Amino acid sequence: MFDWYAATIDDDPTAIVEGLASWLGAEWRSSAGLHNYSAGAEIVRNGDVVARVLYGGNEDAPPNAFASGADTPAFVEAVRALWPRHRVTRVDAAYDFKEGEPWDRLLELCEKVAHQLPDGTPRKRPIVTSTVGDWRTEGSPRGRTFYVGSQQSPVFARLYEKGKQMRGAFPDQAEKYSPGWVRLELEVKPQKQAKWDYATLSPEEVWGAAKWARQLHGDVFGGELVAAPVTFVRPADDARAWTYLLKQYGPLLLRRFDLARAGDPDASLEALWAGIGLDLGRALMGGDAAGGERFDEASVADVLASYERRRGTPADAPWEGERIGPDTSPSVRFNVHERARIVADAERARRESDAAYRQGPDDL
Repeated sequence: MFDWYAATIDDDPTAIVEGLASWLGAEWRSSAGLHNYSAGAEIVRNGDVVARVLYGGNEDAPPNAFASGADTPAFVEAVRALWPRHRVTRVDAAYDFKEGEPWDRLLELCEKVAHQLPDGTPRKRPIVTSTVGDWRTEGSPRGRTFYVGSQQSPVFARLYEKGKQMRGAFPDQAEKYSPGWVRLELEVKPQKQAKWDYATLSPEEVWGAAKWARQLHGDVFGGELVAAPVTFVRPADDARAWTYLLKQYGPLLLRRFDLARAGDPDASLEALWAGIGLDLGRALMGGDAAGGERFDEASVADVLASYERRRGTPADAPWEGERIGPDTSPSVRFNVHERARIVADAERARRESDAAYRQGPDDL
């Protein structure tokens, strides 16, 4: 289950506050800002605060809404229904164990993950662990907490005696809570692109955030989880180059496809694209492609060398080695300007593709 969920939502604060209040069957009231936000609102139902919204200030950051504890699942349902495109800034995925005496067994598994790899070999660098709570008192009446991973990292787990915590918080209702109630939860703070990705994950899928977290989940429940990276993974150079190629020259290739289809309307899609691929291959290998131009090794090297020189000079500086004057022939003048345009277009496509990878979840 979700035990904490915080999301950045690109919408008007009033729309967020009223939307959450309506969905959750609650009212709202103004509150103080937190975390550099200048203002806030509390979503209140039956006198209890079930969610909060922060907005204003904070360098014009979008509003952030969050809920914790038993109110979290309904809050997540509301946010995902009303604002499917949102960024998760924190999510806690928890499992409760109320039968038997699970503490000792779960603590053993947590310590094992911290020091051993899945195959049982020792880790070269053990995962950081720490403890808080009542570890020295016989019976630990105030409860214990065991952390796996640094609390300053984007991913860490905690095992704690939830029943004892609740008995201490509500002594007049202590009989409602079993002292043997134990909770195991993973806290994740997604970074960059991953904030978008986590807006659709289930509590179980959140445990895919780190290799050791997947290992711990497997030791407790069995099975394997799919990885859910919490940091932005820059695509490999070849993958990025392929993206640039499609973005920059996709329209040209589609025009070539339309011409090929007009010339042979009965041909299959595979055959038409195969023909275009052969044209590209012949051009790249130095042959004559249909409707293309012959490129020899020297001309390609010349263009690349000019491009490299251009990259290191200011935009308003002359292209080193390429001087255009009154006596310059039209063909040479055209080639120089055409090369400059190609370089500029390719650079713009590179920047746009990088921005798309950084800023949003949509595929190019």
